[in-house]
Amino acid sequence: MKIDFATDLNGYHDGRKFRMLLESYVHSNSTDPLVLSLVESLQQQVNDFLNRPEFKQFHNADGTEPEISTKPPAKNSNPLTQLAAFLNSMTGPSRREMILSKQRQELIERAEHAEASAFEALAETAEIGRERDEILQKMKQLEQEISKHSQKSSD
Repeated sequence: MKIDFATDLNGYHDGRKFRMLLESYVHSNSTDPLVLSLVESLQQQVNDFLNRPEFKQFHNADGTEPEISTKPPAKNSNPLTQLAAFLNSMTGPSRREMILSKQRQELIERAEHAEASAFEALAETAEIGRERDEILQKMKQLEQEISKHSQKSSD
């Protein structure tokens, strides 16, 4: 597997974030050797990317990389909002959020099913239209043959 990042500041930050994600997976005590091998390969690719000469300007004076803040920027300085966000991040999604997520997934599945049904109905409609056109053409041919036979019999 090969990964590519843009060779600009955004790509540099994406690479660092991806490396952090890979490191967190390594520290999660996974024992699957195939997955660990893949993760190590990806880590090497990311490290090679981040150590490219064009990114030296983003390093600190001592050659180390600056720290990445893993906290999202505070949108509201209200301490209660920050406390609620912290508790939510610690406990995970609430029961209501889980129910809403499940409902959303069910709605998406229903919408996908409706879309597939609509395309099937459209295809059937087109097929029926072609069959109707063929039958109408055959009817015209038969009417022409009948009219020819009736003209011959009247002569």
